[in-house]
Amino acid sequence: MFNLTKGYRIRYLIVLISIIFYAFFSTVASYNAKLIVDCYSFSQSPTTPDIFFSNLVGPIGSLLLNILGGPEWVFNHKWIIAISTVVIGLITAGFFIFRGIMRSSIGTGISKRIRLDLFYHIERLPYSFIKTHNNGDLLQTCMRDESTLRMFLVRQFFSLCQTFLTLIISFVILLTLDWKIALTSIALIPPLMLYSYFLIRKEAKLYRLTDDSEAVVIGKIEENINSIRVVKAYNNERNEIKEFKEDLLDYKKKYIKWRRVGSFFFSSTDILVFGEIIATALMSAYLCYVGDISLGTLIIAITYTAAVVWPIREAVSTINDFSKAMVAVDRMKLILDHPLEDIDSGLTPKIEGEIIFDNVSFKYDDDEKEILDSVSFKIRPGQTVAIMGKTGSGKSTLSSLLTRLYEYSSGSILIDNVELKNIQRKHIRKNVAMVLQEPFLFSRSIYENMTIANKDVTMDDVNEALKTADFYDTVAAFKDGYNTIIGERGTTLSGGQRQRLAMARTILNNAPIVIFDDSLSAVDVETDIRIRSALKQRKHKSTTLIVTHRVMTAKDADLIIVLNDGKVDQIGSHDELIKKNGFYQKIYKIQTRIE
Repeated sequence: MFNLTKGYRIRYLIVLISIIFYAFFSTVASYNAKLIVDCYSFSQSPTTPDIFFSNLVGPIGSLLLNILGGPEWVFNHKWIIAISTVVIGLITAGFFIFRGIMRSSIGTGISKRIRLDLFYHIERLPYSFIKTHNNGDLLQTCMRDESTLRMFLVRQFFSLCQTFLTLIISFVILLTLDWKIALTSIALIPPLMLYSYFLIRKEAKLYRLTDDSEAVVIGKIEENINSIRVVKAYNNERNEIKEFKEDLLDYKKKYIKWRRVGSFFFSSTDILVFGEIIATALMSAYLCYVGDISLGTLIIAITYTAAVVWPIREAVSTINDFSKAMVAVDRMKLILDHPLEDIDSGLTPKIEGEIIFDNVSFKYDDDEKEILDSVSFKIRPGQTVAIMGKTGSGKSTLSSLLTRLYEYSSGSILIDNVELKNIQRKHIRKNVAMVLQEPFLFSRSIYENMTIANKDVTMDDVNEALKTADFYDTVAAFKDGYNTIIGERGTTLSGGQRQRLAMARTILNNAPIVIFDDSLSAVDVETDIRIRSALKQRKHKSTTLIVTHRVMTAKDADLIIVLNDGKVDQIGSHDELIKKNGFYQKIYKIQTRIE
């Protein structure tokens, strides 16, 4: 808990101190009921004050009476007890309000820090981790699990502290009244604790299953919102609703099973709690009947027994909440304990754009087959290179290796004669810009999307990048121009417009190496030609890699690399490859015939 409350430990300590005073005054306030009843009984009895004082009021009662002015004075001025009750009530209320204010301050602060830590880690985790984890799990951890942990830290934990303080104070008071009453008040506590232990373990397991199932439901919602275009395009709404209904039904079953165990726990422990109170009431009534205790003692014995037993039941419930918090912590640790991606260590050489692959191999952790197998080629600075191949041949994987999203298994990749693994990740990603096949645009203005990675560019730079991506005239035609707000993930733009805006954003960085990962496929052939022509005429000419399926896109490249089943199948210029039997010639003939 100390790590989780870092920065708030002084406030935590202040709240704990206020809880001590609150528990003391709220518990002592009940003792006034005994004084009132005993004072009334004394006024109706010929018993002398000294005997009454010594035998019936007890040590705590005598202390309070002395504080209030002595037993005889209090007996003759009973209104002082009423005033003391009001004063104690006001003090108790003051501590209660203060505790609530401090707890709210701590809760919001801890929530902010936990969510910020989670977000920071998610942003800094390796790409491979994010790729292999369900989005629903990550969302569930950041929202539901964070809320569960926060509630325990700022509510249940403080309640647990107050429970034990109230229990101790109440039990001590019962001991001062009569040891037989005190022992009776805790007689059923051992079986209550043992019984609760086994039920809590079962409930914790069911809660974890319920939590995981809810993550699946959240993931399904998030997935469908992101892919709503595809769902509607394929008239797949009915199937998606059916699958969601099945996930929801699974969550419902697990939730009901979990809550049934919780409900059974509370209802069954109520029997033990009320049994304890009844047993104490009977014992106290007997002792009062034989004259061992006063009527006031009988009344508050029942009150303090409830103050002992109910807090224990609540403490058991809080321990149950603790088990839920531990489940939340376990889920958070999957994120927080995973090593962060090191983006700051390594060399920061000047990058001109030379790329050498020397027997590079790579396979994913969950795949036995090599995605890239002994790939070798050389690209000179400023060259435009087209990479072609069948689906699954390793084209996009090759691009991911160049930005160190993944690390190659064997071989060597040299960037200007420097081993890629030795280059700082942040530096390489700044100098190797990539336009993805499915670009992501933020729900912000066009200008904000353009300058998201570089805030220091001028408007002339923005205009030049938009013109290179053949998107300048389109932006100028928008009513709000650069201030046009695009929808989430760029949904208010067409596929080609999103692609060209993403290209312009990448071009604006003037990176020495630029990768178009099949990103020209969303634009028509004429736009494709204009973009490639503009790229060649740029004053900041970059080494350009174009992953494509179009021969028309690849034919003007300085070099064409054809991948087949993870290996370099062909390499050469367009004129060279159309004369050789192979994949490129076959695709050229097919696409030429279609055109």
